[in-house]
Amino acid sequence: LLTSVGIISLTMMQNQKERTIKGYGNAHAYYRKLEEEQVEKLKVHKDIEVVGVNSSQIGKFELDESLFGLGYIDENALNLSNKSIIKGKMPTSSHEILIDKEGLKKLGYSDEVGQVIKIKFHDINKNYTEKEFVVSGIIPLDEGSDANNAHMIVVSKAFIDEGNYKTLLRANIRINNEDKLSRVELEEKINEVANTLGYKEENTVFNTMYLLWMKPDSTTVLCAVIVCLLIMFSAILVIYNIFYISIINKIQDFGKLKAIGCTKKQLKQIIIKEGIVLSIIAIPIGIALGHMTSSLILNNIFNSIGEKATVLSIKTNISIMIGSVILTLLTVYISLLKPSKIAAKISPVE
Repeated sequence: LLTSVGIISLTMMQNQKERTIKGYGNAHAYYRKLEEEQVEKLKVHKDIEVVGVNSSQIGKFELDESLFGLGYIDENALNLSNKSIIKGKMPTSSHEILIDKEGLKKLGYSDEVGQVIKIKFHDINKNYTEKEFVVSGIIPLDEGSDANNAHMIVVSKAFIDEGNYKTLLRANIRINNEDKLSRVELEEKINEVANTLGYKEENTVFNTMYLLWMKPDSTTVLCAVIVCLLIMFSAILVIYNIFYISIINKIQDFGKLKAIGCTKKQLKQIIIKEGIVLSIIAIPIGIALGHMTSSLILNNIFNSIGEKATVLSIKTNISIMIGSVILTLLTVYISLLKPSKIAAKISPVE
């Protein structure tokens, strides 16, 4: 049971974090309305782990109720927004683009890399342009864009420069040493970087969902601790009663041991060693059953909330198994304290 609680808690927290990254990316925040010089300074800041850059929309067009937008995004920004290239490569020349395969299908093309496609669009310079592009790579379509019938066409930096598009940039960032910082400390560090580089406060936007789920959820952890304590308390009562009945049934055997010179300390050790040996035999079986039980419980939970298509990966680590072993042995030891004292008090006459 202790193993199941640990695995279920860890799996639910990790699953929520993965879903958050899928929907919102894993950037800590982004700074908007930046000039290129400001972005370059940000890239070399000592507190910044990685910077992903994208432009505002520089062109758009509609087709059969679907909205297509053109903009520049570098590879870091794609990775931070969970849109890593499925196949192909980043666009480098002015005639190369990235696009999702659903968007290509709506435009009447296959999802082949290297094909030439024609696009007509309105740009921010108030021009209506028709241009041929080479599909250099395919990117995934996120759930939000799919729901809104929106598709992003990623152009190169060379295309922005060639078209003389004056656009402000957005810098998606990750702060160094995420594992060592709390959510509050990360937000303070993000604001500190912005102040250092002279960014306006209103242009700093936190990735609230990721910051919320990047660390273990306190409510889930608290529930897991409470359930573990209840399990331990129940187990203590059960184990105590089992050994108490066992001692009562073997009272003559303990009396004989006392008569031949067995000390109180030795009698206590006999009871405790018996419990520990039984635990050592049962613990591996319990851990294995805990894994199987966790899988069944979690799949039933996700099926009941309408996520039958979810592929659930059971999360565990060595610390859960070690923790389960330690808590089990502690529970057994506490359970045997009273029975061992009762056995030690048995007199030879009994």
